[in-house]
Amino acid sequence: MEGLQGDEETKVEDVFVPGMIHEVRFFDFWKTVLGASPWVLSTLQLGYKIPFETYPPEYEERNNATARARPEVIREAVEEMIKLKIVKVVKEKPKCVSPLGLVTKILPDGSEIFRVVF
Repeated sequence: MEGLQGDEETKVEDVFVPGMIHEVRFFDFWKTVLGASPWVLSTLQLGYKIPFETYPPEYEERNNATARARPEVIREAVEEMIKLKIVKVVKEKPKCVSPLGLVTKILPDGSEIFRVVF
């Protein structure tokens, strides 16, 4: 996928992606340099917990037609996001499963690039 890979000299581990702010290697920066509050540090480590009064019903929706038409592009994009630690594989199905979509952009030379929407 264009735009997600680094060049030959850049290791995936050295690339900063916004979704990686939770990683342990950034925790000391948040704590000492930024002086993040205990709530922020907890949210970075454990994720934001929505204070529901009651749990919402389970929800699952089928992927959009754009994603179903190009499963190989979706698969490649998801594998790349897993590799970059933007998303992670879980053992249990989440309670809320939103559909994936795919936006295609045609470049001036006629080639296509894709963006996964979730």
